[in-house]
Amino acid sequence: MITIFSAILSALIHEYSETVFLKLDIQPIDLNPTEIRNLEQYNAETPRIFNWSGINPLDSLVWDLLYVLLFCLFYLTLHNIIKKYANLEHLKKDYLHPQYQNILVSVIHATIASIICTWLVIFDSNNYTNLFHYYNSYAKLIALHTFGYFIFDSIDYTQRNAWKREPDILAHHCIILTGAVFCLWQEQYYGYIVTGLLVEWNGILLHVRRIYLWFGKRKEDSWFRVIAWANLVTIIVFRVTVVSYMLYYVYVGTRAGTMTLVESIMGVILTSGLKITNLILLYRVYESDIPYLC
Repeated sequence: MITIFSAILSALIHEYSETVFLKLDIQPIDLNPTEIRNLEQYNAETPRIFNWSGINPLDSLVWDLLYVLLFCLFYLTLHNIIKKYANLEHLKKDYLHPQYQNILVSVIHATIASIICTWLVIFDSNNYTNLFHYYNSYAKLIALHTFGYFIFDSIDYTQRNAWKREPDILAHHCIILTGAVFCLWQEQYYGYIVTGLLVEWNGILLHVRRIYLWFGKRKEDSWFRVIAWANLVTIIVFRVTVVSYMLYYVYVGTRAGTMTLVESIMGVILTSGLKITNLILLYRVYESDIPYLC
């Protein structure tokens, strides 16, 4: 689905890139080192599925924002479909209906993001050479996809007046959307984003755990023990460990001089914020589930 949207949008970009406000009239001498590096990586990409032309790093920011808008509209539409057709009779409380519908959308986003990012981490070794200066069309696509999803989720939380009940989600979304602005402004950090989105493997388990309990199941059940263990392990592996690696890479990049002062400051602030929210999540889950793990 994502690649089909991308192919359509890329065709539009190719057709209309000569319009006045999107025209690319950049000579090689005008390119800065980041643009040159991104363009080299873009041109070196292996053939893409459906003959997709990819996302040229020199394309206008307007097209990036259009991608984000389309993905946001996609999730808004998906959310409306779920609200109309999702079976709610198994939920033990009526007030859980809006949260359940939101979580179903979140599961879809988490599944798409985790699969694509895992594929990139495993099969594209360039992601390891420079976490902050890695460029790949699929990496940028999944980043734009995630930015669109978080805008949708912020809209839904605002409409439900849910921020005050979940301040940790507010902090998390602020970190992500701040990072999104910085990423699009600098046109890099896609390796950092791809690595960070591996946490969505745990996101799936978190939602499964919550839905299991919302359906009236008991923590004493054997199935809950399986879910709780899987949830705890994936928090440690994909949240605590992965984000620790990201924070370490900020330190390495700063020491090596491959990151500017602004990049280092932003990297430390945003990654530390994610680290804190994930440790809080780990503590809450452990405290809640430890009596039922044995």
